[in-house]
Amino acid sequence: MAILTTQKLFIDLDSGNAYRGWNDFSAAPTPTFYEDDTAKLEIYLVRRTTSAAFPMESLTFPTSTISVAVGTPGAAAAAEGTSWTAISTPAATWSSPTLTIPAEANGGSFTLTASNTSPSLTAVTGALTRTATAAQIEEAIEAAVNAQSGWSLASATVTQTGAGKFNISVKATNSTTVYTLTLAVTSSLTGPAGYSGELAFTAAAVDTLLGNNATVSSTFEVQCTDSTKVQTYLQIPCVVRKVVDAAV
Repeated sequence: MAILTTQKLFIDLDSGNAYRGWNDFSAAPTPTFYEDDTAKLEIYLVRRTTSAAFPMESLTFPTSTISVAVGTPGAAAAAEGTSWTAISTPAATWSSPTLTIPAEANGGSFTLTASNTSPSLTAVTGALTRTATAAQIEEAIEAAVNAQSGWSLASATVTQTGAGKFNISVKATNSTTVYTLTLAVTSSLTGPAGYSGELAFTAAAVDTLLGNNATVSSTFEVQCTDSTKVQTYLQIPCVVRKVVDAAV
């Protein structure tokens, strides 16, 4: 199976610029596409804020037809994509023993539930933010368990193993017996509101655009049509390349 790479563009609605990533205002690399390929894309609408802590805000695409095209302005598109799917909200996940907080989360919170079957226990932490530290997660779990009748001496061991990744184990005492507790996560995190889709560079129009050239400069455009009103959100240079034909 081919490894499918995805180009991500964070489109500034005010300036018409394309940024490299979330909270990253450096210019996105010039999109490069190849003849006969199917390019996978993610597009986001964003805006600068005046907050140093949260310099970028996510904007929701209008309920409309999104069209992404590559070609020469004023001429028919060489490649066009009009089928776009809303990107799922990023969620915190638990796969024992690892809690994962996705990098694309930009707000919201999550809770952890520590449980035991017999004797019965269900202890839910307070809300934890995406930037919670290992110490804060430990404290939240221990407080939630110790607050339950009959349970005491809760001990959570939380070790950060990477960006947004924590290994967690929890024990607590009931009637002098120490139990290893089960964890689960409930996520209310939020993330940039984006859409994913594809551009197929397989039509004859791509061959026409390239002609006898190995590489051509072209234009990448993102538009929305809502109630017959068209708004162009992005129009930037891109590159289209021929591929090397395999020997027969």
